[in-house]
Amino acid sequence: MGGSAIAFLKQIKGIDLLWLRYVRNDAALQPFAEENMRKAQLSEKAAWLDLTQYTDEAAYDARYTSAQRKRRKKIRKELETMGAVEFMRLPPGPASGLALNQAFAEKNAWLEERARQNRVIGCPHHPAFLKRLQKSGLDVVVTEMSAGGKPVSWEIGLRYRGHHFAYITSHVNALTDLSPGRLHMDLSQRLALRDGMKAFDLMIPYDPHKESWSSATMGTEDYYLPLTAKGRLFGRAYLETVRPFLRKTYYSAPESLRRLVKPIFGL
Repeated sequence: MGGSAIAFLKQIKGIDLLWLRYVRNDAALQPFAEENMRKAQLSEKAAWLDLTQYTDEAAYDARYTSAQRKRRKKIRKELETMGAVEFMRLPPGPASGLALNQAFAEKNAWLEERARQNRVIGCPHHPAFLKRLQKSGLDVVVTEMSAGGKPVSWEIGLRYRGHHFAYITSHVNALTDLSPGRLHMDLSQRLALRDGMKAFDLMIPYDPHKESWSSATMGTEDYYLPLTAKGRLFGRAYLETVRPFLRKTYYSAPESLRRLVKPIFGL
């Protein structure tokens, strides 16, 4: 199947290179990519939680240390100063659509404040795409946490064959210091457990704060396949050499420097 697809692509004019991002080591495509494509020198890992090890929410709660449990209680208490804290999954429709718009707006505000760039999150068509996926029947989960009747955080997940993929988490940027996302993730995982999910995948990137929400990681790789001489040059020079260096430099640079170079590099 993979060979036929590549042969077809080679017949189409104007395609110099096939670039696959974040291919998981457990993906059905991975063996083919490993054998037939080149690595773009961007190894990462995705954190995930095995939900099958918990028989109920009491068993799930027991996984936390005393300090972690106190931290989540403190977050809830601080949010309750704004009013009663509520968590719910929103059904497809106007309420879910509004939540998607708010989640992306706040996520982009959070990225902008930290001089981060994410073209996928920043795409203005992204919320509409997820709404269409909902209408198509795909299990798109939109959860919202509110305090005093006002939304404070969201999680957008995709479910398939017992796996919940935490696609995007977001919170009201002005409330970042209260850490509502930490409590929201706890509630999202509990919901997935109640719904019979086998795994809760936090996906890439792997960040230290995800450790308390996961039990293992899965490696990912970027692969590419040059289809023309131009594609080979781009792959070897940029994807394998220049881009990894730029990313490492960019994400380790101080915020002031990131703000200067953000408009220049698509990292």
